[in-house]
Amino acid sequence: MSPSITTLRSVSLALASASRQLKNRSFSTRSPRQRSTTTKKSFSTTSKMSTEETQLRELIKDQVTTANEEEFLAKMPQNAWFIRPSGNPASKEIMVEMMSSGDITEAKTELVEIKHVEVMQDCAYAVLIAKSSFDYKQTKNEDVYTQSCFFKKTSDGKFELAWGHRSTGRGFEEDLPAPWP
Repeated sequence: MSPSITTLRSVSLALASASRQLKNRSFSTRSPRQRSTTTKKSFSTTSKMSTEETQLRELIKDQVTTANEEEFLAKMPQNAWFIRPSGNPASKEIMVEMMSSGDITEAKTELVEIKHVEVMQDCAYAVLIAKSSFDYKQTKNEDVYTQSCFFKKTSDGKFELAWGHRSTGRGFEEDLPAPWP
């Protein structure tokens, strides 16, 4: 199933809003082996978290942290899409096929940090850092990655993941992705 025009418009508006917010911020540089100094707070300009933002952060923590591939698939909403590190999109149907092929085993993920959350009237976006560990065709993979997520409100007023875009990972021993505004 392809994404609706409404969903694509919402994604476009959310990204435009984020771009405007970040346009005039300066970014710091760091030496290659220096760890990120960003605290575990969002770089949002508001100091108080709304109830919706708090609920969304809890949803993110729950959905990102998985113990195995079955739990990952159970938590993925039916209409969600992921852009994989290769750049290829994957629906839940494609992810089920990929995870049940036997090529990917021992898959688990852990949320490291939520870097930013922005809640709007009927949608929200977030940027997070997570780490994953899995075997692909019997080769161990352990990496840390950045993921941007777009959420839409369902008819019951709750947020649901609509799109996720995962970066290429880096090793556990490498610096966390940075700098952050």
